[in-house]
Amino acid sequence: MANRRRRGIIPIKGRFHLNVGIVVLLVGVLYLAIFWVLSSTTTKTKFYEVSPGSNAENNSKIYSGLAIRNEKIAKAKSTGYIEFFVREGLRVSKSTTLYSIDSSGKLTDYLAKNNNSSKISSENVSSLNELINDYSSDYDDMSFNDVYEFKSSLKGSVIDLLNTKTIKKIAKKTGTTYSINKSKYSGIVSYQLDGLESIKPNNLKESNFTKASRKITTMKTGDQVADGDKIYKVITDDEWSIAIELEDEDAKKYKDTKGVRIKFINDNLDTTANFEIVNGQDNRKYGIITLSKYAIRFANDRYVNIQIINDVEDGLKIPKSSLVKKSVYVVPKEYGTMGGNSDEIAFNVKKSNGKNKIVYPPIAYSDSKYYYVSMSSFDEGDVLVMPDSNETYTIGKTKSFNGVYNINNGYTKFVRVKILNSTDEYYIIQAGDVFSISIYDRIVLDSDSVKENEIVSQ
Repeated sequence: MANRRRRGIIPIKGRFHLNVGIVVLLVGVLYLAIFWVLSSTTTKTKFYEVSPGSNAENNSKIYSGLAIRNEKIAKAKSTGYIEFFVREGLRVSKSTTLYSIDSSGKLTDYLAKNNNSSKISSENVSSLNELINDYSSDYDDMSFNDVYEFKSSLKGSVIDLLNTKTIKKIAKKTGTTYSINKSKYSGIVSYQLDGLESIKPNNLKESNFTKASRKITTMKTGDQVADGDKIYKVITDDEWSIAIELEDEDAKKYKDTKGVRIKFINDNLDTTANFEIVNGQDNRKYGIITLSKYAIRFANDRYVNIQIINDVEDGLKIPKSSLVKKSVYVVPKEYGTMGGNSDEIAFNVKKSNGKNKIVYPPIAYSDSKYYYVSMSSFDEGDVLVMPDSNETYTIGKTKSFNGVYNINNGYTKFVRVKILNSTDEYYIIQAGDVFSISIYDRIVLDSDSVKENEIVSQ
């Protein structure tokens, strides 16, 4: 060895061999370290995912309406015990046998015990059999109360078939007076009286809407009545109204309203109706909602809970903090064209050096005549060339729109939105605009935190 060194021979150490696995590992560690640093130091943009929405929750004011109808009250013509033969809520005519009054209350028992004392023709018996058969075929175990209603109806039919002379003979035997009475009016019969039968829109007052002040009298079979007592009423018209109390804000809101759509809260039923505002007896303003149907359905309801649903708007829901107002350039639609294999709208910009440039600007909105394009893609004074023509258009005209920043593609793109209505925290916007947003799109939650065409981290 000593001899070799002396001769100028230097030994060479083994070559260093690069390990590919170690290199890959080091690159991976470096990437993760850089990613960690960037992710920990980069502020993520908060976003909102667009969802369906409605302003119904803000238009959920429920009115306790007062039913106003054409109601005629009938009075007893004698003293005694009353018996009704027609179920409440049914329609009657002036020829309908409605009730009887027995001065002693004994005649009905007498008829039951002495069924041979009255003679009914075979034709009348046939009519009664038909009535019984109809009831039997429609009988439902779940509606047992109908049995009592049928009993009264059948009794009324029997009384109706007996002639007056027979009734008078039977009454004389029992030492009583007995009268059979037909309905005084045609319409929907009700045995519930509350003292508000004569109320009209022009004599409304605030106390009419206080349920506690309402005194209800309900007449029923077996009640003793005196000559001249109010015993039933008939709703003579299918047209009826619901009166609602209006605050100053409501009166202003519905000042020019002629028709409304309402929802009956308890029935979840909605319908359209005429609407007007009147001054009541106390000079307060009341809304009068007039309907031409459902009179029989609500015949016994003096107070009806309703909601006016005219102002309910359905669409897409966006936070109010997402809204931004921006100006965009206005470009006639004939200057745009589909660009090559792209479905984006392209514009041909004439440059000062004589060469043209194709630009694909973000489009915020379009109507039948114009595209409304981002101002970041053009300079004022840029000249556009119409496709297949020498006509030009100079960029300059602008228009402002409400919009949001869409970040589906990782950068902020301004798109116009049309506001339909609002709630406390959200705007309800129109869905279906081609260049606007759709359900599940991501938009910037706080529009003040970004600028247009800014790359964002989500």
